[in-house]
Amino acid sequence: MHVVPAASVSVELVPCTETTMRLFDKLTDSGIVRDNGNIRKCMEEWIGDLVLADELRKLLGGGESDYEDVFTEAEQSEFLFRLFRHLALGGRWCQYEDNVQPYLDVTKLIYKELVSVCKRSDSVGLRVTSQVLKVTAKSEDGSDLIPREADHPQNFLYLLVNPLKRSVTTLYHQFGALLQN
Repeated sequence: MHVVPAASVSVELVPCTETTMRLFDKLTDSGIVRDNGNIRKCMEEWIGDLVLADELRKLLGGGESDYEDVFTEAEQSEFLFRLFRHLALGGRWCQYEDNVQPYLDVTKLIYKELVSVCKRSDSVGLRVTSQVLKVTAKSEDGSDLIPREADHPQNFLYLLVNPLKRSVTTLYHQFGALLQN
C-alpha cells in the first residue's frame, strides 16, 4: 500500500443546533411531500451520477427545483439537514423510497446516536453540546485525499466531538467507491 501524506487539511465547523425534527415539516407544508408522506414525483434528471426522480431529490441533489426557497441557507448548513440529505440521496446502487418517513426515521436515529445534548441552564428545552467538523485533506499536488472527489455532494468526512464523553466519532462516505490501493 502506498501512503500519501496530506499536504493540507481543511476543517469546516458545521452548525449543529437542532434538537427536534420540526425543520422537516416544511417538506409537507411546501408540497414536496404529500400529507401521507409520499414524495412528489417528477421527470427524471441526472446531475453528475445522481438520479433525481422526485422533487425531494431534485431539491437535495442540486437539480432545477421549484422548491429551492423552502429551506434557508442556514437550515441547509445544519448537520441534521446534511445528514438527511446524505441519506435521501443515497449511494450509487441505492433503491429509493417513495415515502419520506423511512428517511426521517433513520436520520433521527443516527442523529441521536452521533450528537450529544443536555438540558439548557434555563431548564427550558435542550441544547446540543457536540461539535461537528467537516474535514478534507489534499496531497502535495492538490488532489483530494479524503474524501476522494471532495466536491461530490455524497463524499464526506465528519468528525463529531463529544465534550461530555471526551470522544470523537467519525462519519465517512465515499460515493460508489470500492476501497482502492
